[in-house]
Amino acid sequence: MTYTRLLAQQNLGPIQGIGPLSTNAHAGYTNAVVQFTGFISNTVALLSIVGGLWFVYQIILASVQWIGGGGDKQTIDTAKKRLMNAMIGLFLVITAYSIVGLIGRFVGINIYDVEQSIFRLAP
Repeated sequence: MTYTRLLAQQNLGPIQGIGPLSTNAHAGYTNAVVQFTGFISNTVALLSIVGGLWFVYQIILASVQWIGGGGDKQTIDTAKKRLMNAMIGLFLVITAYSIVGLIGRFVGINIYDVEQSIFRLAP
């Protein structure tokens, strides 16, 4: 009686990976970590820049709306609300950044230095 082996039971040899994410003598691992941390850093930087530009845009828009209101109470109230919402948004972004850093400090992971944290997890 012969049994056919399933593909999952076949020895396929060492799997090396493809391209820059290969496991070629630890160099691939290092390259993958550097690429991943670069992606995370660039994403955080991009979101920070977009958030800052959005805040400035909202402040300018509220200021122009307030000045251009011409004494109209409803327009000035709308500008005040826009200005207050922009300030609250900036406060929330700064608070979230601080809370993430505080949690990272308690857990023992430097969340702002992703590359160093990943290299510490390496075998």
